[in-house]
Amino acid sequence: MLLFGKKPQMHFTEATLAVCHFSGTSGREALAHINCEGTLLQQFRDAFHFITTRIPRAFTIKGAIRQETLEVPPEAIREALLNMLVHRNYHIQAQGKIFIYDDRIEFFSPGDIPGPFNVHKLRSGLTYIRNPTICNFFRRAGLIEKLGTGLITMLDTMEKQGLEPPKLIEGENFVKCILPRIPQKLQASREDKIITYLRQVQRASISDIMRALSLSRTTCYRRLEKLVQEGTLERIGTRKDVTYILKEPLT
Repeated sequence: MLLFGKKPQMHFTEATLAVCHFSGTSGREALAHINCEGTLLQQFRDAFHFITTRIPRAFTIKGAIRQETLEVPPEAIREALLNMLVHRNYHIQAQGKIFIYDDRIEFFSPGDIPGPFNVHKLRSGLTYIRNPTICNFFRRAGLIEKLGTGLITMLDTMEKQGLEPPKLIEGENFVKCILPRIPQKLQASREDKIITYLRQVQRASISDIMRALSLSRTTCYRRLEKLVQEGTLERIGTRKDVTYILKEPLT
């Protein structure tokens, strides 16, 4: 029914993809959205087209030929989308969701990761199939090449384009794949601004940093937590009284 049915949603109402493009990085103002229905192949085509038309393209001229580069590699988008459709748990009554933000694309899939899997070893090539019939269909359609190579393709194409590697997060009955949109050098420069600001003021709350650097709360918190985990910053206090200081000597 999901692969060849004329109206699959009459029987599987939640077997759809909701794709939304938000302004900024916090997901409050929707710029455009689409609800992808029909067969899984039709959902793949509609979602892929929507995503690739909502993110910028860069153009370079080599000789007489104009070359076009998507901000996020289309190979990485394709693999993340295929993983959603092939490996999701269709027994869970929930939509697959894709959110496009200024700094990332999030793919939210119902169900856990099938089989034992280490999210910190994405290059291992290990894969476990939850839906073998669906997987075999997409392989015969030429969209899946070899089992276990999809994540490696995502990592290689993102790295080649100078982007941060994909992140795979497993929660309770969901899996989230995040494709960063900001190049590593630009991301690093933005985090450097937080460090520079803290060198000036020595201690600051997240609200102080948000105002000083014009950052949304979500973006600011994410960058602060990354710097804390790297050991660059120290978090002091709890709940509303949290402030941040540099661990490195002030100069």
